[in-house]
This record gives sequence, structure tokens and C-alpha cells, in this order.
Amino acid sequence: MRVWAIVRLELDASDDRHFRLPGDGTPSLIYVFGEDEQIGARASTVDGRDLTPDSGHESVRLDFWAPQAKDIVRAGRAFEIWYGGTLGRGSVDSVGHEEP
Repeated sequence: MRVWAIVRLELDASDDRHFRLPGDGTPSLIYVFGEDEQIGARASTVDGRDLTPDSGHESVRLDFWAPQAKDIVRAGRAFEIWYGGTLGRGSVDSVGHEEP
């Protein structure tokens, strides 16, 4: 079973971290729920805007590739966004499942 979620992302402003991750499906970010639940996903923005420092994004679709996503990702959960360090925060609006 594949798990996907619709989330909101808020990326922090940064003078020392420069990045531009494609909004059409970047697999580069890790999402950290709680203290020790880390999971990767492909992030796709609804409007195709890239993920950059000091940007906010509504209705981002995260497609998780690890099966443990079904135990970690739930509507209402908050998480940190990680890419070589914490970049920002987000929250899960809704979760769906697809059979492979």
C-alpha cells in the first residue's frame, strides 16, 4: 500500500542556506514526525512553484515510498522539514492510500 498526504509547508528564511528544489516532484526532503520518526517522500506543489527559503506552500502532495508511512503519517500531525538540517515546518491536512 502506498501512502500519500496533502500538507502545508513553511520553509524558513536563511542567509546561509541556498536551495531551489523543483516543485514538480522533488524527492530530496525528509519529514521528521516527533523525535525519531523520519520518512522520505516526493513533494509536488499544486502550482508547480519551487521550494525555496522563506516560501510557504498549501496543498503540497507528499508521496511516501516507505511502507511505515501508514503508521507515521496522520491528519493533524506536525513535522519538521529536513535537508541537511532543519529547513522549516509543516502539517498534514489529509492522508490517502493507494494499492500498488
